[in-house]
Amino acid sequence: MPSGYGISLGAAGLNRPFPEVLIMPTRKYSRKNGGQKETERKKMKGIEFVLLAAGAVAGAFLRYRMAESPVMLDALPVNVLVINITGSFILGVFSILAAAWNLDSRYSLLVAIGFCGSLTTMSSFALETNNLLENRQLGLVALNIAANVGLSIGAIIGGRSIASVLFR
Repeated sequence: MPSGYGISLGAAGLNRPFPEVLIMPTRKYSRKNGGQKETERKKMKGIEFVLLAAGAVAGAFLRYRMAESPVMLDALPVNVLVINITGSFILGVFSILAAAWNLDSRYSLLVAIGFCGSLTTMSSFALETNNLLENRQLGLVALNIAANVGLSIGAIIGGRSIASVLFR
């Protein structure tokens, strides 16, 4: 069972091209009270908070800079798409680096949760999609959803593939 914060190897040893990673705060499990599972949350230490905050500030600043001049492709807003693809690519690269270099899970607070979490933007993607929907631009709604989801997943895969070739 993974413990700590951020990227941890899961399902190691399965016949997969990459190790499965979990990018989220995790819990430790213990058996108490007659065999029922209870969870204990890991408490965040000061340095972990600083790493999380530093990553979040850097990611938010980059997102602000990337989004400050709107770029449109026809009526489709492209800024959020580029931001989500960039963040997904960085996260894909980092997930391989963290495993290959056996990085301390606190680096995940800095890069994965802090930086990439604050850089990428589900809420702006949802708002832009809603705006297109309200303007009855259904073709652009479908394109925006497919592009953000598909290209972000593609960027994760691409980042992981490139990093696995370069750093393994």
